[in-house]
Amino acid sequence: MRFLKKIAVVTGAAQGIGAAIAKRFCEENIEKVYLLDMNFNKTDMVAKNIDPSGNHAVALACNVADRKEVNEVFNEILQ
Repeated sequence: MRFLKKIAVVTGAAQGIGAAIAKRFCEENIEKVYLLDMNFNKTDMVAKNIDPSGNHAVALACNVADRKEVNEVFNEILQ
């Protein structure tokens, strides 16, 4: 799979399908994969497992049901 953009955002990334998608994006050499989930500790563990160097996978706490949180996280990502 080839991607035009080099940034990916995965919600629900602390476990299951979200974690698997984030892992696959890293395997596909996406420059930055942002893993979002309400459980930061779990998401951070997944990010470190996927990318021990910390250069590609970035864990962020975010409740996607909260519009303000989503806006704040995307502002952080786009900086």
